[in-house]
Formats: sequence, C-alpha cells, structure tokens
Amino acid sequence: MAAPTLIVGLGGIGSQITAILSDMVKDEKIKERIRFVVFDTDANDLDRIKRKDPFIRTVQTSTNMTVGDYLHLDEHTRDNSLSP
Repeated sequence: MAAPTLIVGLGGIGSQITAILSDMVKDEKIKERIRFVVFDTDANDLDRIKRKDPFIRTVQTSTNMTVGDYLHLDEHTRDNSLSP
C-alpha cells in the first residue's frame, strides 16, 4: 500500500499548480490517497478552485479587508511609510 501524499499550494501560483496537479490525477482510487490543500489570500481564486475540484481543500489566509481598509485602521503606517 502506498503512503498517503499531501500536496500544498501556497499563494496564487502555488494554488494554480496544485489545481493542475489535482486535475491530472484521473483515477479516483489514487486521488483518495492524495490530499490537496491550497492557501491563498484571494477568496475569489479559492472559490473558483473549490467549485472546479471538490477534492482540493482551501484555506483563506486573510480577512476580506482591502489594503485601503488596513491603512484606514493604521494611520501611523499610512502617514509615515507611504508618504513621499
């Protein structure tokens, strides 16, 4: 019996590569021994991956806040780090 395998995709490109690898595995018995997990900040990309391939587990690594939302909360960074 083959050992279980975990394939992890990090970020946009890593997630895309993991989705391609998962798509390449056609045999259901083999796919049951392989786990695919992707970590990304983009909820839209994660939703697309999840809808296309239910074998892939998705993890969103941030909130749905935008960069502007974070800068609004952190006046020091906004005023001191991004000013010319």
